[in-house]
Amino acid sequence: MHKNNIMRTKRNTEDNPSSLLRKCKAVTMQDAVLYLCRQDEVNLSHEKFESQNATKSISSTRMNRKASRFNDLNAMCSPRVKPNNAKIIHALSVKWWTRHCRDWRLLFGELGIPILVALTFEIIAGTEPSGVKFGIIHNDPGFNISDATCNYNNATRCFENVGICDFLKNFETDKFSWIHVNSFQDGVSLLEGGRVLGMLEFPANFSLHMQNRMLQRNFANNETIDGSTISVRMDESNKILTFWARKIIIDKYLKFIESIAFACSFNGNIAQPGLQFTAIYGSIELFDVLSYMKPGIIILHMFLLPMSIVLISTEDRVVGVEGREFISGVHFRHRLISAILTQSCMILVQIGIFLGVMYTFYGTVIKGSWVLAVSLIYSCAITGLMFGAMIGALCDKILDVIFILMLVVLGQLFATGMFPLEMAPWIVRQLFVFLPITQMTKALRSICTKGWGITNPVVVTGFLPVLGWIAVSLVVIVLAERRRYK
Repeated sequence: MHKNNIMRTKRNTEDNPSSLLRKCKAVTMQDAVLYLCRQDEVNLSHEKFESQNATKSISSTRMNRKASRFNDLNAMCSPRVKPNNAKIIHALSVKWWTRHCRDWRLLFGELGIPILVALTFEIIAGTEPSGVKFGIIHNDPGFNISDATCNYNNATRCFENVGICDFLKNFETDKFSWIHVNSFQDGVSLLEGGRVLGMLEFPANFSLHMQNRMLQRNFANNETIDGSTISVRMDESNKILTFWARKIIIDKYLKFIESIAFACSFNGNIAQPGLQFTAIYGSIELFDVLSYMKPGIIILHMFLLPMSIVLISTEDRVVGVEGREFISGVHFRHRLISAILTQSCMILVQIGIFLGVMYTFYGTVIKGSWVLAVSLIYSCAITGLMFGAMIGALCDKILDVIFILMLVVLGQLFATGMFPLEMAPWIVRQLFVFLPITQMTKALRSICTKGWGITNPVVVTGFLPVLGWIAVSLVVIVLAERRRYK
């Protein structure tokens, strides 16, 4: 408006003098200019007054609008009431159930993986090998490995059971598959090509030299000793199979020597080594080493399966579901209690799958208390659930959670005592002790194979990581939640 007055004053001063004198009712030009100046001062004060009134009017309008909005919000919002924790937890549980009913992948991951792991482990590693191919170099024209009677009639008289077939008949028919090899070079070619695991080479006239060795005993010459010695060559790159095959061959050879001694009315126990092994716990059988690994398999998977549920909660946070639940009054304590209640049902089913498959179909024995064993496995699963919740609280992206879960899986795989920790350096063993499931594995193994109870220090120590890691996880989760929703 001030600009308009200036323009109007400028137009007035641009009029001709007579017209200007007539408009200002002045006699001289000096009086006309003085009149115009007074008129401008009056207009300027009037404009200031109008501007102040307009400002007051705008401020008043804004205040009234804010007050109106505040009153509208008060009218819309219900009075503050105490949340019903039971209903919130029930709603979260219903949400968990509905999600599992709609998405079959969750059920497959939580129920199918325990079945797959138990069956695969027991089918592949739970039974002894069979049909292992071994070559035989016999150097005996009268020997025919394809003959069902093996050219021998199971002779039991003295020095009549010292032949190649008398040795081979001690082997079970399903353990080894014998392949005829013409020469040593052919056997080496088969070994280098991976077509056989090993080969047995019998020297020429093996039966005669074996008989002379038994007769001459301490006076046997080098020709007799070399002629009665069986050479065994194997592919030692597969240590599990070769160790098993070596033990089987040694046991069958001792049985072969014992049968010769009994046929000649000697004391057969002379053929046995001067060492006697007796097991206090477990068994001295080679493949009973799997009973040492089974508790580690169960503990490791029962720790990892509940921990992986963190991917679902992280996805809810990324898409905004968790934020809307927080506005609705759902806090961390509600999610935690609901997760423990719902996952406990799934954990008990998973425990039943692991123990049921291994006990029913593969004869896994728990010599100690079943209640104590199930309690320890359940505690391990709850620890995994809290550990996963801690990872989810520290990460805001699904990819970050996946990489951390992979790191935890690989770190726990070889550090849980599934393999003897005495094989690791001393400093590494001390670090592994503080990992979540190392002591739990040792405790479960003691319960299953030794029958120890809760009064044993090893079993009690297995429950201590449960308390420690749950406490650490809760502290970290609470601090992360406060930072996120402060």
